[in-house]
Parts: sequence; structure tokens; C-alpha cells
Amino acid sequence: MESSMHHTADALSPRDSLRPTLPGQVKLDRIPGTIIIGNIATIAADKRRRSQYTQDVVSRLNAQDPKLNYVICHVKHSTAFDGEKGKDWGHSHQEFDIKLGGTIGYEIYWAKSGTFTILGDGGYINWAYFGNVKTKSADGKVIVFGPR
Repeated sequence: MESSMHHTADALSPRDSLRPTLPGQVKLDRIPGTIIIGNIATIAADKRRRSQYTQDVVSRLNAQDPKLNYVICHVKHSTAFDGEKGKDWGHSHQEFDIKLGGTIGYEIYWAKSGTFTILGDGGYINWAYFGNVKTKSADGKVIVFGPR
């Protein structure tokens, strides 16, 4: 069923209005709400993929080098990692392709120790971390990492 919804949403293009229809026929791809249903399914699938992506990134990074702590984050945040950037901690940016709307940018950090604070919404869709968590705030938004 989901594939037919995707097909309906994907079937719309400017040339669709040029397609002839017989009197009394209903062009199913023009029924109000059809696009919305297709888009809702696409957005839901993107959210599931984003949630899996954040968890996969930190897990894979940890598998490559378990001596560091890792965070991936899409929303507003602040960092206070210990030491010198490039030596004791680092950062990169990665775009994640979504089906509806282009890409979503994620910041990826690795650090020996220090503090990461998420200032926006939580949930795996927006962030994930892996490492030696020394303390975590009651709301779960401030993570203090210790050496591993």
C-alpha cells in the first residue's frame, strides 16, 4: 500500500495536466489529499531513516576507535570538550539525504572528554552519542564524557 502512495505522490508533474481524460473519469493523482498522504508516508520513512542513521554513525565510529567519545547532532547545541581541537577532539559535518526536501545537516564530534549540550529537541532523529558518560543532566540534554 505504501508504494502506491509513493507512486501517486511521485506521479505528479507539470505535464500531468496535459494528459487527456475521458468525460466522467477522475484523475486519481489530482484528488485533494492524495499528495498529502504520500508526503506523510515519505516523511515518516525519512524520520525512521534519520533515527537509524544517527545511531549507526556513532556505533560505527566507536567500532573504528573505541578510545574516543562520539556525538552526532542536527539541532542547536554547544560543546565544551577538553583539550585542543584537532588533537584531543574533532568535528566534521555530514549531509543526510532525505526523500522530501533535500538534505539534513548533522554535526559529528569525537573527543577524549568534555561536555556536550543539546539545546534543541532530542530523540535519535536529532542526535545520538556513544562513549564514557560520566554524568547526564536530569533532562538528558547535558552529557559529560570522561576518558575511555
